[in-house]
Amino acid sequence: MHTSPEKVAQVIALIENGLKQRAVARQLHMTRGAVRRVCERYEETRSFRRRPGTGRKRYTTDSDDRFIMSTMLRNRRLNAIQLQQQLRETRGVTISQWTVRRRLKESNMTPQNARNLSKTYPSSSSSTPAFCTGTSELDTRTMGICFTLR
Repeated sequence: MHTSPEKVAQVIALIENGLKQRAVARQLHMTRGAVRRVCERYEETRSFRRRPGTGRKRYTTDSDDRFIMSTMLRNRRLNAIQLQQQLRETRGVTISQWTVRRRLKESNMTPQNARNLSKTYPSSSSSTPAFCTGTSELDTRTMGICFTLR
């Protein structure tokens, strides 16, 4: 976990007031190594903010991400593969379905699948579950389940 700019400012203020790194670490519930790194970074940059990361570049641009979001909002029942295909056909961008899923998750969006909660079963007795056949020993809760399955 990264140290927030506020926490860095606290560390630097306590160090400049004459406290030792060990005392600062104990007072702010940090490790001594974290306090040392904060002090070193502050001496190098003279800033409380983190340096910009040099991590892996995103394959999709901001406009690609907006396209995925707007397409998803227009039709909430599209899945990641369908969104991937639309992005490839419309914008010529080839990404995996997992990248589409990550972009949707970043925006707290999920597909809204149509759920069929009332499954209909055929009326023949061969499709009735075995525990519904002998009703003499069943309690009322199990009987209720059996009636909803028929």
